[in-house]
Amino acid sequence: MNMVTLKDTVRSLSLRRKRLDMPWEAVAKRSGLSRATAIRILRGDEIEVSFGKVAALAEALGVRIKIQQDETPVEDFVEQQAARIADRLVKAVQGTMALEAQGIDKAHADELARRTKHELLAGSRKRLWVE
Repeated sequence: MNMVTLKDTVRSLSLRRKRLDMPWEAVAKRSGLSRATAIRILRGDEIEVSFGKVAALAEALGVRIKIQQDETPVEDFVEQQAARIADRLVKAVQGTMALEAQGIDKAHADELARRTKHELLAGSRKRLWVE
């Protein structure tokens, strides 16, 4: 799957506007955005830009944006999250123990992470999403 970020899309839209030699006024009129907003977005100055505004600019510049939904199965996603939390917890404990010259080796740390993940999965899923 070809992953493209919103920032990549904005950058390519900016280049397309330049290649089209489309004036800012035309971009604004065609997109329904103000001239100032179109300029801020396409110059990358807009910190938080909505997908809707980027889609409006794309349409104004003759670009079709396609969203492909690729959903990770729920159980796999939950397990991945539990593993991330378990790894983070074990690293924090390992770091503290190492400072006290009581660090454990990688095999023990991996086993501790595995057990922690299973304990997390046995409990409420709600605690997996509060970080």
